[in-house]
Amino acid sequence: MRFRAMRGASLIATALGAALFRALVLSRILVAQTPHSGGSQISGRVLDAQGQPIGGATVSLARNGAPQGALRATAADGTYTFTDLEPGVDYEVKAATGGLASRVRPVRPPEAGARLVADLVVVSPIQFQDASLKSGLNFVLRNGASGHFYQPEIMLGGVAALDYNNDGCTDIFFSNGAEASFRNQNRTGVLQPPLPQ
Repeated sequence: MRFRAMRGASLIATALGAALFRALVLSRILVAQTPHSGGSQISGRVLDAQGQPIGGATVSLARNGAPQGALRATAADGTYTFTDLEPGVDYEVKAATGGLASRVRPVRPPEAGARLVADLVVVSPIQFQDASLKSGLNFVLRNGASGHFYQPEIMLGGVAALDYNNDGCTDIFFSNGAEASFRNQNRTGVLQPPLPQ
């Protein structure tokens, strides 16, 4: 008899727990679908460098100076939304995906109920650009390579970046090599004419 009473109480507790869980889930769904009248909202799209939307990117929103904030994943069309932002508070929004990142965008909702839009473009964090033609650099390294890999041939020239003339601009100095004179000597030290190519 005692076993049946415990079993019945266990079934009732399980049923109550399941009903309570359903009620909590339903209330969260209803709250999530009910628009918040007092808070501001920020939304936008995450795009690549060509302007194409990126789905599945991670967008983060944090108060200015806070180590961590809220995270969202973009939809297939690259859109994201954060709600319930406090008016007059500084936030930072940024996006990242697959080694690419956007710049940090500062946002501040001016008043309650404001709707802000911030599109984020993700690019490589470090981008190199060939500026040699624009800056007038025309350098060709000459090391006198013979194909025998002599020690001086494999020790290449270098480059130094410094303000040589103290004008406040960085000067670039390239060191170069030359054809090794020992290549044209025989074992007695007498110079031989260069070998035909």
